[in-house]
Amino acid sequence: MDKNGMNPEEIALYDRQIRLWGFNAQQALKQSRVLLITASPLSNEIAKNLVLAGIGELCLQDTHSVEMQDVHDQFFLEDSNIGKSKVSSLIEKLKDLNPLVKLSSLNTPIAELSESIISSFQMVIATQLQYDDFCKVNNLCRTSKRPMYASSCYGLYGFAFADLIDHEFVIEKTVENTKVEQAMSTSQKPMQVAFDTALGSKLKPRLAKKVPAAYPALLSVLKHNRSDPDSIKKMCLEQKLDPSAILNESFLNDFSQNSNFQWMPVISIVGGVVSQDALNAISKRQYPIDNFWIFDAETSTGPIYML
Repeated sequence: MDKNGMNPEEIALYDRQIRLWGFNAQQALKQSRVLLITASPLSNEIAKNLVLAGIGELCLQDTHSVEMQDVHDQFFLEDSNIGKSKVSSLIEKLKDLNPLVKLSSLNTPIAELSESIISSFQMVIATQLQYDDFCKVNNLCRTSKRPMYASSCYGLYGFAFADLIDHEFVIEKTVENTKVEQAMSTSQKPMQVAFDTALGSKLKPRLAKKVPAAYPALLSVLKHNRSDPDSIKKMCLEQKLDPSAILNESFLNDFSQNSNFQWMPVISIVGGVVSQDALNAISKRQYPIDNFWIFDAETSTGPIYML
């Protein structure tokens, strides 16, 4: 075993990553245990990235069996998996990506998750849940003092919400041609508290008019499971934003018609951002998402709002 706690096989496999973020960061990943909730198409992308990066253990939670639609939506699944456990099917494919990562499953329904279960992990990432379930998981994470990411994709749009609670990290700066590390910290809000805050009340009028239409649209789907134009306009008002300034009929109609499908290019980008931010958070490097990130594939933008 190397003095850094990694054997030659690990050092060889993760050589490029170690050169990028160092032995300490890779060691932190190796010692991490992450719970990934729901085996959704987005989870496929996140799981792939975490396993390739070399986290210690990835546990997949889901209680469903593979259906035909899952085969169409998820690149790890195929016809032979139909009727089998989603989690077991995914684990079989993930094993081939990195044999050094431990893979496990959790069949406990979300309604039965407990503090003792959550506290056994270093981080929780939940995808494609209903708002109440997201908040339930977030509350358990808060009680257990475990960082959490919540993320979903709807058609051309996606989001990621980070609640790392009280997070300390370092950023690398160059001072007089010398690289130095600066210690920093951030405190983030629980999901329910964050989304009960009206964004329009926090922004100057000039900036409020530039909030993307995807913001109230995503909140409408997330909080009320509604994507129709009237619901999006109502959410806009709840957020103290001017519908006439940020919404137009073309966007409203397109979002309403397309929010139910899973588009792989969007999932790939959102999953990449979530997994990279999670890796940074585990290794305590780089400034994290703070705290609500939106991806809009139509305009290729990804603003972050501190709620």
